[in-house]
Amino acid sequence: MYNLSLLAPEDKKSIELEKQASFSIWKVKNGFSDRRSLERDIEAIRDENERNLFSTFLEKHERMMGIK
Repeated sequence: MYNLSLLAPEDKKSIELEKQASFSIWKVKNGFSDRRSLERDIEAIRDENERNLFSTFLEKHERMMGIK
């Protein structure tokens, strides 16, 4: 078992971004949100590297949930 609190801050941020991406895609898939909200989620991230990582996670979860 892993203790996530012991991870480096970059790793914690990566995990959080993936969780957010997964939830955003879930909301679109289940009709709670639309695709425009994904663009707003991306634009809300200020750091370019984090924004790119979030976009990558969005694409990953779109494929996993079968909406792309």
